[in-house]
Amino acid sequence: MGISIKTSGEAGRLRIAVAGEVDVSNADELREAADKALATNPASLEVDLAEVPYIDSTGIGVLVGVSLVLCIIIAAVLEMRTRKTYVDRGPSDDEDEWSFFDDDDEGESGSED
Repeated sequence: MGISIKTSGEAGRLRIAVAGEVDVSNADELREAADKALATNPASLEVDLAEVPYIDSTGIGVLVGVSLVLCIIIAAVLEMRTRKTYVDRGPSDDEDEWSFFDDDDEGESGSED
């Protein structure tokens, strides 16, 4: 039995509706649909499995992979929002000398380009 995958949504809110049995023979179709959806950087992603009577470990693996990608994206966004970068001119007489450092490091000297 084949599967039917339909992606819908707008404004960054996507929905992937799956119908049919998901197994090793067709899990790549689900993976491709999920990859395409994730590539658009949606604000939310819903995977509707209401019409899936059976899913094997390969299909579950696809869903776990999607979840891990979403967790990595969320962690990166949270780190970007909480990380502070400071620029310090410092006591140097050289006007082109600047110090750049984050909350968790001591500072790196660099030249202004």
